[in-house]
Amino acid sequence: MTDDTQRCILTTEKLYAANPDKDGWRNLPFGIVKMGTNVRLGDGVTLSKNARLSLGDNVYIGNNVAFGDNVHIGENSTIGDNVTFGDNINFIRHVRVGNNVALGNKIQLGFLDDIGNNVTLGHSTRLADFVNIGNNVSLDDYVMLGNTVFVGDNTRLKDGVTIGNYVILGKHVTLNKKVTLGNFVTLGDDVTLGFSVTLGNYVQCDGNITSTQLNLDAIERFKEAGETHVFVKWVTKDRKSPMFHKGDHNPVKVGTVLTYEKGSIVRVEGEVSDIQCAPGIHVTRIGVRPEHLGMCEPDHGCIPLLVRVKSEHILHAGMPGNDSKLRVSELEVLT
Repeated sequence: MTDDTQRCILTTEKLYAANPDKDGWRNLPFGIVKMGTNVRLGDGVTLSKNARLSLGDNVYIGNNVAFGDNVHIGENSTIGDNVTFGDNINFIRHVRVGNNVALGNKIQLGFLDDIGNNVTLGHSTRLADFVNIGNNVSLDDYVMLGNTVFVGDNTRLKDGVTIGNYVILGKHVTLNKKVTLGNFVTLGDDVTLGFSVTLGNYVQCDGNITSTQLNLDAIERFKEAGETHVFVKWVTKDRKSPMFHKGDHNPVKVGTVLTYEKGSIVRVEGEVSDIQCAPGIHVTRIGVRPEHLGMCEPDHGCIPLLVRVKSEHILHAGMPGNDSKLRVSELEVLT
């Protein structure tokens, strides 16, 4: 926020007393403001010195609201009490923000977004249209929410979380850093997803579950299906590890390049976990190409090898809606 130690009181009377220029901006002693019709400000509204503020028609600002620089509040929007704005914030229109809300810098809210009470939105957060955020919710930095997303009370989305369209999150949900959810996903109450977990489209997870448990359940299903399974390992033309994920690696030496000769057994160190890109060998289901999974560009030039994997060597069995890429500790090269 610009000039936090030099803030000026902003009142409705001051705004309407200043004459607008041809572009609608009103030059005040402490900054410039553009405002539409029927704008109302509560008590204790402040603006950073020399800042720019734009308010659309029918905007209501509550008490003790602090604006940073380059803030735009679209028409028919309502801001509650005790709200703090960072710099470079854009509210499209018909946005409602509750009480005791803190907004970082470079935030965008879409059409008909609704933010509850006691909410924190981190820097560079972007919400599309029809997003509803409950109470006591924290969105860390670089969080992206698609259209028609509901976030329940007491939920935390950590840095880099990306959520698609038509997603429902229950109460007390925790999504750790870089979690990605596809479209039409529903998570119940008390769900926790670990670092960098990705769920695909049309996924529903009941409450009180973790991504660690989802992975263990998937591994158990492989064990029930049989002792061994055939997958595809994508390699370079000289049968080496591709560098999609810095090679197939182990905890000791990241980026170890392995060779996959026909009939050979290839082993690495690794542990069972819900982290897709943890140490291990990455394999895919038959019929899935690496570019389909966003691992590389279509012109990667790699070739597929059939490999056999024992259930006991599966470390990451994929998440719901995203089970085409697995991580294993040992495989037998068949072709």
